This record gives sequence, C-alpha cells and structure tokens, in this order.
Amino acid sequence: RDKDPITYGHSLKVAEYSRLTAEALGMNLKEAERLYQAGLLHDIGKIRLSRQLLHNLGQLSAEEFDIVKYHPLIGEKFLRQFPFLADILPAVLHHHERFDGSGYPRGLSGDEIPLGARIVAVCDAFDAMISERPRMGRMDPAEAQIQLKSNAGLLYDPRVVDAGWVDLRPGNWARWRDRVTAVRREIESRPGLEMGSVADHEYGDETGRIRPGRLAAWIFRVEDRGERIKR
Repeated sequence: RDKDPITYGHSLKVAEYSRLTAEALGMNLKEAERLYQAGLLHDIGKIRLSRQLLHNLGQLSAEEFDIVKYHPLIGEKFLRQFPFLADILPAVLHHHERFDGSGYPRGLSGDEIPLGARIVAVCDAFDAMISERPRMGRMDPAEAQIQLKSNAGLLYDPRVVDAGWVDLRPGNWARWRDRVTAVRREIESRPGLEMGSVADHEYGDETGRIRPGRLAAWIFRVEDRGERIKR
C-alpha cells in the first residue's frame, strides 16, 4: 500500500469484480473465491518495479513499457513458492493476454488463454478505465462498459464481457462502489493487512521474500472480513 496506493486499491476492486464475474458465469463458490484471490494478487509482480515506473504508467517510453510487461512473469514466479496458490498462477501470468493474440507475455489467443486470466483481464481493464490515475483519463462506468463491448472478440473474451455482473444504473453503481469502499476500509483498519511492498510489512522479510504462513493468513483474513461486510 505504501509503495503504490493506486495499485493497492485497484487490486482490491479487481478481486471483487473477478469474484462477481465468476459467479455470473456460473462458476462454483470455490472457483469464485480463487478468482477473488487471483484479482488480489494479479499485480503482485509490480513490487519489483520502481516507483517512477508505477507513477508514470500513462506516459512510458517503449523501453520502460517493456520493463513493465515483465510484471506478470515476476508475479507468477514469486507466487510459485506457495503451493496453496497454485490454482491462481495461470490467471496471474496471463492476465495481460488478449483474445486476438496481441497481449503478453506469451501472445496466447482465444481459448488458449486460461478462463481465469480472461476474467481478470476484463475486470482489470474495467477498473483502469473508471479510475482516476496520474496522466490517464477517467471514464464513466457505463462508458467503460461500452468500450469493453466494442473490444469483445478482439481484446477480451465476449462471454466474460457479456457476463452482466454489475448493474450500472447510477443508484445501483453507487451502492456497489460504497460496498467496495467498505471492504477496503475494513482491511485498512487492521494492522499487517496492507498490500504494499512485501519488504515493508510483517508478512515479508527485509529481502522482500514472503513468509508463506503470514501471506496465507492475510489472504484468508481479507476474504473473511469482506464476506462479513457484504452480508
């Protein structure tokens, strides 16, 4: 959180969007929970990027963008050391693949891309479109949905885009946004639950290496509190 509060908040929202999308697609509760975890950790590879790169994502040179494109590989390799996260590794590694094969890191297309990664990709893009970010424009949620639909079959899986996981009419969107905010505030009120640099917090050591037991506790404590707030 301290290193990059924008990515911190973004990850919490992508996690919840991913869970809802999984449910809308008819996935079972366990699968939806795994997508939530994938959304939480999809950008964990960015802990190895400099603050300068993180704060200038809208105005990177080609060389700088090539560096940023390594973050899915870094994240997947980083999480590989935790067996309990094995199910979410494909979503973390491939969340920047695109349906037409134009994405990274492997250039996969269509159904070659794991379904979890296709879900996280749509949720990641949606939140990026509607969020206020340095040097980047912000869309209304309904406009973002139109943008996603216009790229269905090109950049994104049409089935995921059409899942209809959130009602974007103004009143309903406001209630949804307030729910996500409540989850985030609950997480922030508990010490040791931040999603900032691993080296800066109690679940990691000075070398940036996660302590598995503490990371597991963090993930599942966040999930439990989020569920109780929603109920």
